[in-house]
Amino acid sequence: CGSGEFVGAMLALGHDAHGFEPGDTYGGHAQALHGERISIKGWQDVNYQEGFDLVTCFHVLEHLSNPVDALRQMAAWAAPDGLVYVEVPDLGSTGPNKGFGALHFAHLLGFNHHNLIVAAARAGLVQERVVAPTGIIFRRGVLDTAALESEAAKGLALTRRLHGGGAMISNYFKHQLGKI
Repeated sequence: CGSGEFVGAMLALGHDAHGFEPGDTYGGHAQALHGERISIKGWQDVNYQEGFDLVTCFHVLEHLSNPVDALRQMAAWAAPDGLVYVEVPDLGSTGPNKGFGALHFAHLLGFNHHNLIVAAARAGLVQERVVAPTGIIFRRGVLDTAALESEAAKGLALTRRLHGGGAMISNYFKHQLGKI
């Protein structure tokens, strides 16, 4: 939950919100603001007894070595009819991210619209609504094999088109030089 801003916003709107943050600095700040609603733990160590109507994950999956396991856990935290909202940087964009400019030293993985859908499907989630190309609301469900293979092929083709053959590094330098 970072420093707890979203949890605070949901509480202010009257929702029963909880969060967790693995980092002591951010987690300590969030816990100081919101008390026991915040756990200073990683996602693997959090155990919620009740199902939530909405589970959110803002710019976290790209930092994880096992995003499918994390998505599977998010699905478990959601109530039977609950939703999971995931938002990650869009490496399928030629817009504001400018290719390599979307990367950060702490990002282990990159996602585009299609491979985010594939990761979610492998965790037992299907697309409910697209808010942005890599900001998607999911619900529990099974994506049929043909659709899964189609999304995977589209994601691979997009990645190769945008970032294959050194294009990502070239885009990075163009992005950086454009700042001068």
